[in-house]
Amino acid sequence: MVVYIEVVIIDNFVITLFTSCLAYRFLCVSVSKRRALSAGVTGTAAAVAYPLLPLSNFFLLSVKGAVWAALSAILFYKKCGFFKGAGAFLLITFFFGGALFAVGLMVHADVGAALRRPVCDVPVGFMLAAAFVTYKVIRACLLTRNRLKSAAPFVYDTEIDIFARTVSGKGFLDTGNGLYDSVSGLPIVVLGIKAALGVLDAQKLKAVIQSGAEVGTVCDSQFGTACGGAGANSGGAFGSRLVKELGAGAHYASYSTVGDGGGKILVLKPDEIRLYSDGDGHIIKDVMIGLAFCKIPSPAGFDILLHPDLIKNSDPVKKSAS
Repeated sequence: MVVYIEVVIIDNFVITLFTSCLAYRFLCVSVSKRRALSAGVTGTAAAVAYPLLPLSNFFLLSVKGAVWAALSAILFYKKCGFFKGAGAFLLITFFFGGALFAVGLMVHADVGAALRRPVCDVPVGFMLAAAFVTYKVIRACLLTRNRLKSAAPFVYDTEIDIFARTVSGKGFLDTGNGLYDSVSGLPIVVLGIKAALGVLDAQKLKAVIQSGAEVGTVCDSQFGTACGGAGANSGGAFGSRLVKELGAGAHYASYSTVGDGGGKILVLKPDEIRLYSDGDGHIIKDVMIGLAFCKIPSPAGFDILLHPDLIKNSDPVKKSAS
């Protein structure tokens, strides 16, 4: 009994604490450590008391329901709404319950035993490790969901026409992208390596590589204004073959970033760029694209960083049904 109670105390306190923190993140509200700790203590005290209460299954279930309501009140009263918080807390609890059931099933190799006493004969450290891994997985999923949710108003279906092909992807309207081409004066849409390789076919990519051109990388989401020295023959890299493959307007543009020395990107003139959101869209012709041959940082891994001035200088367009 002593060993069982020790396991219950440690196991339930940690899991209740994790569940409380994840419920806050699920609801996109600030984590209250004081409330989470209070819920952990209350939930653990109830878990210790359950085996000592001579109750039928029905009354035991009723007591557990009351404890759930009490924990929800501790966590969410006057914070985000009791019923919404209670639902989120219950949902996250189910995730943890499934993970701990999987641990019990691995230990006992029997569904009945895992359902009856999933923590019996399982080392405390193993249970805590399982709870921690479950917490980290759910937390990562929630952080990704929250980033996508916050970025949604700034995400556009993007189509770029260049070199008789169309490159499509999700573009993120990055207010930190302040890049302007010093040659044409036009705003620059930055493309990461995946989108950049979609622009250049094998022949054009080979020409860029063989030219010995110094292709810089864009690895900071806070872009500054393009610097000078972004001429069409930067470093003598653009020979006649490269101009033939990429067009006479192709050149390198220098950029500077906050906390970084900057670098260069390969700037090209597309035929046009089309942006769509909820069926409505914009068509932009006065724009340049900058190829960065690396993965560029963005809130949810978008490979196209749109310039904030694009919408101002666009014409409306409807997305064709496909």
